[in-house]
Amino acid sequence: MRGGLRLLAVICALTGTFTASAAAHVAGTSPASQFDFTTLKGLNFVWPAQGTITTNFALHYHDGIDIGMLRSSTIKASAWGIVEATGYPIGYEGYGNVVIVRVSPTLITIYAHLASYSVRPGDRVLAGQPLGVAGCTGICSGTHLHFEVRLNSTPIDPMQFLG
Repeated sequence: MRGGLRLLAVICALTGTFTASAAAHVAGTSPASQFDFTTLKGLNFVWPAQGTITTNFALHYHDGIDIGMLRSSTIKASAWGIVEATGYPIGYEGYGNVVIVRVSPTLITIYAHLASYSVRPGDRVLAGQPLGVAGCTGICSGTHLHFEVRLNSTPIDPMQFLG
């Protein structure tokens, strides 16, 4: 399942139905804010990088997972959404170059320590779409991806979404 079909499957899984709004979003005519993501059950992300988890999620210590020993330096969107911020946004000091993708009104994904990025705020991205190149910007000790998921601004373990 690719691109818009993956998005449609996620929307159908979350809402339990296929709606005209879901079809409109697949076509790129409807903002993500029109969807009701009251449950995250069944939400599956693609892996944003191919490598080994070098640091696990630990609330109050590490807000995401680190993927190192990369087989490819290409970083990909783990889920569809709209790029909210890139570069060095306020509030993400130490993260280096980031890309932040809003998946729903309450859910964002963060890709940090990038050497470079290839998207801009406002861009629509699909799961698996390249976002940038892994690096070691900000506070880091080697090339890797710091991947984070936040629900209502609270970090949650990304592993619950990665298959």
